Amino acid sequence: MGVDTWFSIMYFAGYSVGAHILLSQLLRILVKWRSPLAMDLFAVPNAPVVPDLGFRLLRTKYFLPWQPAPTGMEGQPLHVRVVFWAARLTGIAAPLLMLTFFGAAFYIVGTH
Repeated sequence: MGVDTWFSIMYFAGYSVGAHILLSQLLRILVKWRSPLAMDLFAVPNAPVVPDLGFRLLRTKYFLPWQPAPTGMEGQPLHVRVVFWAARLTGIAAPLLMLTFFGAAFYIVGTH
């Protein structure tokens, strides 16, 4: 593994974070904010304290492969489900790629 591979992992991790943010916002628009499905999909931990500025990310529990999609998702159109699954995949890819990036850094430093 060389430095070029290390930089590629860093780029893919960054792209995953960016894609997850964009896909989460698109999903928020598609499922009609303040609907029960949106409240289940998105983390709103400080809703009573901070005004709604329109920026929410998918709940972390949906990154886990054994966690089923919420019950309201099967009634959604195909394009909404595709955006949900893409947000879900990029959500888990970002931290895994970041961990791989740091692991690769230690590997490269240890071998040189």
